[in-house]
Amino acid sequence: MNERRTLGLVAVLALLLRLLLLVARGDYIIYDEGYYLLLARSLAAGDGFTLNGLPHVALSPLQPLLVAGLSLLGLPDLWASRLLAAACGAALVFPVAWLARRWGGADAAFPGALFAATAPALLSFADFGAGAWPLYFGSEPLFLLIGTSLLVAAIRAVDDGSWRWWAGWGALAALAYLTRLEGAVLGAATGAVALAWLLARRKWRLLPRAGLALATGLLVALPYFGYLRATLGRWGVSGRVQAAAGQQPVEKADLVRTRRREALQSFVWGGDREALWRALYAIDPSGTRMRSQYWGVAPAEQRAASAAEVARRSTAEAEAQPEAPLPPVWRQVLRALRVDLAWWLVLLGLAGIW
Repeated sequence: MNERRTLGLVAVLALLLRLLLLVARGDYIIYDEGYYLLLARSLAAGDGFTLNGLPHVALSPLQPLLVAGLSLLGLPDLWASRLLAAACGAALVFPVAWLARRWGGADAAFPGALFAATAPALLSFADFGAGAWPLYFGSEPLFLLIGTSLLVAAIRAVDDGSWRWWAGWGALAALAYLTRLEGAVLGAATGAVALAWLLARRKWRLLPRAGLALATGLLVALPYFGYLRATLGRWGVSGRVQAAAGQQPVEKADLVRTRRREALQSFVWGGDREALWRALYAIDPSGTRMRSQYWGVAPAEQRAASAAEVARRSTAEAEAQPEAPLPPVWRQVLRALRVDLAWWLVLLGLAGIW
């Protein structure tokens, strides 16, 4: 049996296994899956990219757009989302097999494909109770497929020098960003490594092709950039940062951002959920919506009024509490390493793999 047919059978096995587990799992919805379903339902109904009636800028739009398209064909939106996840999980077999063959030889392709088809973290029976993060709901399966295909396209572009692979690389980088925000990091990291490789080996003739990849990526992502500009009133790559904070005086904006960052760091490094939940689910001073921009962007006049109220409260709290002493220098260095080291590991890892 040739390799292509073998990989096809592994992909069919992966698809059937995921569908079986999704049926056995039942109809309950968990965490981000519900948010993406609401976004897809709003798009299918013609209400725009909204989670709760307000324009949404936190979660990326590609997965809800695809689910909305499938639901318009007659599929229930829940099963449109799950069929998309199952199909992406099955298709992941092919780029994983290609990368395995590239890095480990022909004998590594089949084990790599089989691992992608059956790894528990990529299936639906690993849940939060087991201490794992299941990658079967929301945008994760689509992102894994696009991100892995992006690596294949990047390697083929550098190896072959083909214009179509460079253009495909740029398009996939944009689609990864449109699926999850960390796709922007993946695209930038692979681009930086490839550019360094081209310059180190004096591959000047390939630089115009790198420009094509950049132009293609920007063109694919341009509609979403325009949406963010129209919604936030400023250019940006994401709306996860509070727009209200940017409308305050610098020192007060810094205070708000610092508290939010400390709440996130306490959750990531110390497991303190309460501070994060308080920041995420707090009610806006107007009492009409959630304060966090994660749930939607209010009209400009409401944001300005809320920003003024947040600034007033933050100033009052800062004046009422004594200023905490700065941590020792070694603690500041350690904190910076904990936050920033991961990105350096990504870059170094990609460089080593290449």
